[in-house]
Amino acid sequence: MKNRLKTFFSLLIIAILCIISVVCLTACLDTNTKTDRESDTETNPICETLMYGSGRYVSAALENDRTGGSFYNFDMKYHDLSAQIYMGGGFIEGNTEQVINKGEFGSEVTAIPYDGFEFIKWSDGLTTPSRKDESTYCFDVVDSARNHNVRYNGVYPLFAKQHTVYFRATSGGRIQGELIQTIATGKSSSELIAIADEGYIFMGWYLEDQYGLVYPGSFSNRITESNTLLYDPFEHGFPQTNSYLGQGYIVATFIEKRN
Repeated sequence: MKNRLKTFFSLLIIAILCIISVVCLTACLDTNTKTDRESDTETNPICETLMYGSGRYVSAALENDRTGGSFYNFDMKYHDLSAQIYMGGGFIEGNTEQVINKGEFGSEVTAIPYDGFEFIKWSDGLTTPSRKDESTYCFDVVDSARNHNVRYNGVYPLFAKQHTVYFRATSGGRIQGELIQTIATGKSSSELIAIADEGYIFMGWYLEDQYGLVYPGSFSNRITESNTLLYDPFEHGFPQTNSYLGQGYIVATFIEKRN
């Protein structure tokens, strides 16, 4: 009888120890799983509200109107020049604040430029004007305008201001290409080729001054000596407004050959 009781109590103790071990192991696994889950949530948070901010546009720092603009360096694509960024330039078509369920996609939004502007990209790098986003994608964007290191959950579309640029040739030659071009901030004109007439020599492309004059040989006003030009107004500068013709020109200049 004593042996049976001894055996019973031994088995009971073993059973209790087994139960305690299982409970401890389960708690440990649950803690690890919870930690992994929390870590995953921190790495890939769920944002159930998609926010799309108002449009902004990039303009050249050399323009006169600088009121309210923040200096902005546009990804090295714009010749590493400081440009300015302003509110405006376009708008968003669609619902700009969307509350959605976890794992679902929101409705499509599209960046629409105003007249005189051109869509560039969204502030998180997307280059298509239309987009549809999922709740697992959180907009955690830093506004990189200088002195405004503000972090917020949202993106905004970026637009470029467009400029009308005029080209002409002096006597003794002509230009092959479009003589009036619309060039957006950070882009270049289409190709222009200066062609000299017989008996003349091409001297270079120059910025015209406010009196409609050009100065062959001037280093300050000369853009390039090459007869082929891809004109970038933010690399070479704008011509002054011609007081007689009402606009400034980039001029292909020719002189007569000397015997």
